[in-house]
Amino acid sequence: MRRMVYLYIERLLMAAATTTLENLIQAVFPSQRQWLTYAQAARETSMSRSTLYRRIKDGRIDAKRVSKRLTLISRESLDKFLSQ
Repeated sequence: MRRMVYLYIERLLMAAATTTLENLIQAVFPSQRQWLTYAQAARETSMSRSTLYRRIKDGRIDAKRVSKRLTLISRESLDKFLSQ
């Protein structure tokens, strides 16, 4: 357990040296490809942020609120929504 915490902190510190949010997310969440920011999801789906927000609020797309200013959208849920 302690080793996992050290690895997490190490990844976090290395990511802090980068300037983009996407790099930070990728460093902290190694399986980042499974989770997208609003900007990434909007770019990949050609949907607006407000449409994504409404679909998440409706429960049609799964998302995690990581912090007050960061919500990550499940790629699997997004793909499933788009295939309907």
